Amino acid sequence: MIYADDPASNWATKIAAESRLDVRTVGRSGRYLCLVGLEQRRGQQIMKLRFGDQFFEATAPLVGEFQIHNVLVAIALSISTGVPPTSAMAAAEHLTGAPGRLERIGEPPYRKAHGLQDCDTTVSDEMPTLPIGRGKPGPGLLAHIMVAKFDDHIPLYRLSEMYDRLGIDISRSVMADWVGRESVLLSPLILLIRAHIAAVDRIHTDDTPVDVLDPGRGKTKTGRVWVYVFDGSGYQDPTLRAVAYYYSPDRKGAHPADHLADFSGVMHADGYGGYKKLYGNQIVEAACMGHVRRKFHDVIKLKPSPIAEEALSRIGALYDIEDRIRGMPAAERQMLRQEHAGPILRDLKVWIEERFRLCRRNRSWPRRCGMPSRAGRH
Repeated sequence: MIYADDPASNWATKIAAESRLDVRTVGRSGRYLCLVGLEQRRGQQIMKLRFGDQFFEATAPLVGEFQIHNVLVAIALSISTGVPPTSAMAAAEHLTGAPGRLERIGEPPYRKAHGLQDCDTTVSDEMPTLPIGRGKPGPGLLAHIMVAKFDDHIPLYRLSEMYDRLGIDISRSVMADWVGRESVLLSPLILLIRAHIAAVDRIHTDDTPVDVLDPGRGKTKTGRVWVYVFDGSGYQDPTLRAVAYYYSPDRKGAHPADHLADFSGVMHADGYGGYKKLYGNQIVEAACMGHVRRKFHDVIKLKPSPIAEEALSRIGALYDIEDRIRGMPAAERQMLRQEHAGPILRDLKVWIEERFRLCRRNRSWPRRCGMPSRAGRH
């Protein structure tokens, strides 16, 4: 609550309406913080304050009583202690992150009140719930750390150095603890995303190696991250897009089998052998032309090859068709693919089989002519 000298004045009505803070009279004796006006300018709250015979203004974003209250507390403590307003903190505080800056927001202790020196003013309010119980990080800071670590791939020790340049001391070990706690908080959302992926009728998948700490050995080991994607925006499917990630310590086929136990539909994937046992009753294979193309592209990177160039040209014609039909409804895309891409694919199959017949006659032929010697199953 904010105690003031005239609860019937215009500012008292405004502060009560805008922030629902209690406004009461404490008399005209002594020195105390008084809010004498509240108005809005260009998306900000402008608070006109008086302390004794001093008048000044303070600004806060238009986001409700929580921020207004914090500004009042910080200013009141600044006046009573002599500390600059930007450094004045309440006994309990939390950190909140925002793009390009990090702020401390003063908080009153949970369900307690602050009294100001040499005055009868008291400010009190309940502390909002924070993501981590009895912790300091606000949701904005936690979101920034999680995105920086997992999306921008910034190690926590570098984040700690970056915060240190801003005057904020957050150690690597503290952030590691926060990341673990935040991961638990996000578990329900992760399960919902995975359930959504399992319920769609088609997905794209791939996996990639990741270096993982191997405690006790003084080095890292290689784990795998598996990704399953649904994005129907290319054919006007209104179903929500989603990406589900899984981690495994190795690349055994048992992992995708477990991840996709509830999935039934078309799966666009590379030629990884671990997928072979999945294709059949529930899952239909959609082989990845991008991986086929890569084999020929790798040959050209090593040396000129007329055959590899011709293969890329034929595959490029398929890519041109995909560019033209992108964004069309699924039924129309299917019709145009059958009409235009079908003949190209059939000719490509015949052409590749003919090249490999020559390969079988002369084992040195693939190396001399620029055909991939091991095309794999794509």
